[in-house]
Amino acid sequence: MRLEPLIEAVLADCQHLLEENKFKIEKELADNLPAVFADPQALRHSFQNLIGNAIKYGNGNRGENQLKISAKVEREQIVLTVFDNGIGIDAQELKHIFEPFYRGRQAVSAQIHGSGLGLSLVSQVIKAHKGKIWAESNPGRGSKFTIQIPINPKKVVEDE
Repeated sequence: MRLEPLIEAVLADCQHLLEENKFKIEKELADNLPAVFADPQALRHSFQNLIGNAIKYGNGNRGENQLKISAKVEREQIVLTVFDNGIGIDAQELKHIFEPFYRGRQAVSAQIHGSGLGLSLVSQVIKAHKGKIWAESNPGRGSKFTIQIPINPKKVVEDE
């Protein structure tokens, strides 16, 4: 499957919320990204979750909301990043965000709706595709989620 149309479809699905929350969207998708062997529905759900979180945890009244999505090829993998300038995640909490039912203190105290399952499911989907996901964050300035998906997952299995 190709990631560009999938990313475009997810952005179209979220367009109303992105516009309503005044998001400036920036895309840097490398030309001719290779196809990956992947479950389109599972990846679509994962990307929807990441973009949904960017909307949910937006920057509030601190100015323009930003969403940057990039995709490129690096060492036989597609590297996809989703960056937002939202509330960010505290360093102590960052190591727990992919655990089932985990909710950060800021999300709970701000009464932002969620179950704490979204990022856990995203992590499971990416791992099922022999990929990796991690997050970097600066509280008050935003978060960046990076996903690596091998172009040839069979080679990853053989190398293990």
